[in-house]
Amino acid sequence: MRTETLADYFNDVSIELKAQVSRTVLLLSAVALSIGALVASLGIAANAAHQIDADLAAATNRTIKVEFSEAVSLRLDAEDRNRELPAEGENPIVQHFPADTVSRIATLDTVQHVGMSLEMSGAGSDPLVTRPATGFRSDNTPVRAVTSGYLAASEVKTTGSVSLLDSNLPVVFLGSEIAANLGIPHTADLTGLSVELNHVQFSVAGFLHTDTSLTREIIVPYQMGLRWARTDAQATIMVHTKIGAGTPVARVLRHVVLPAAPDSLVTSLVVSAQNERDTVSVQMSRQMVWIGLFLIMLTMLLIANSMVVSVTSRTTEIGIRRALGSSRAAVATVFLVEGLLLGFLGGLAGSALSAVVVVGVSFMSGWSAFLNLWWIAAGPIIGLSVGLVASAYPAWRAARVQPAIAVRSN
Repeated sequence: MRTETLADYFNDVSIELKAQVSRTVLLLSAVALSIGALVASLGIAANAAHQIDADLAAATNRTIKVEFSEAVSLRLDAEDRNRELPAEGENPIVQHFPADTVSRIATLDTVQHVGMSLEMSGAGSDPLVTRPATGFRSDNTPVRAVTSGYLAASEVKTTGSVSLLDSNLPVVFLGSEIAANLGIPHTADLTGLSVELNHVQFSVAGFLHTDTSLTREIIVPYQMGLRWARTDAQATIMVHTKIGAGTPVARVLRHVVLPAAPDSLVTSLVVSAQNERDTVSVQMSRQMVWIGLFLIMLTMLLIANSMVVSVTSRTTEIGIRRALGSSRAAVATVFLVEGLLLGFLGGLAGSALSAVVVVGVSFMSGWSAFLNLWWIAAGPIIGLSVGLVASAYPAWRAARVQPAIAVRSN
């Protein structure tokens, strides 16, 4: 019985691979492309997830809402409603927020926009909305009083001069939905367009471009809303910060607004998309992995098919090996080593290819390239696994060839 060393197996395999250069290049390319696609897909998914995570974090953690806590707000509102009507000449409005609230917050370097809002329904003073021209009449249409900074902080685009919201003039801005209900066309020429709030005529000064709930609301100047509500206990402060400054600003806002009673206020980031960010990352990685695994399955079938053909074409050689004393295991080992060698070399090439692809895609997309060395190192290991699985059946088939029949096959 002939005993062969591992070096002998590698020598036999290298001779066979050199003898069929085209087949060798094809198989190496297939392995390299499939493993490269798998590793690159993981890398691209990770880079995309990092970028999306950063973008979402920056976008969703910039807007902060400040208001009285629910208990404090209800208490103040009840006290204000039970207050006796002011004597003639006294200010009928009770303001719990400092008059310079907006300017105080605006002094923070990382704050870009700040404004205040007061929902008339929340303040218990829904105005009667009418438009005689169309017969519209409603006492439950959402009306919100805001400063111009509130719309800027909420990233709401408008037509018209929003600075009018910082005045006491009877003007309104309309969301697209409420404008349609009122029968007011969305036009640049606002001449003659008006609505009545509590039987007072308000001129239409502009329209809101937003897909938020503001599209159903009538927007009036903040001071006008205060006059109706007579208190700002239900008011909300909206703050929009520079990228990455949301959390630090949120920590100090209560002390900036009410340094004597910061605990009476609550701050909250308007949107927190951490779950969505995690879901996007997981889903992208999962989809990319499935694509890579599908390519690897195709590669395994290609290698297996090629090696089965090789077994058939080398039947005589296998018979001679068996006749010279090679065991079934030795014959099978030749094909297993061939599969392992093809898988390992293809895995190396695939890892190099994936690194180039990940860096290239990141560069073209304007992302910060993120390379996980563990994934790159996994390429040759995956290649070995692919080669071993793909060559298992051809090796088993080669081991079952009968020497006498094989020698006479040609």
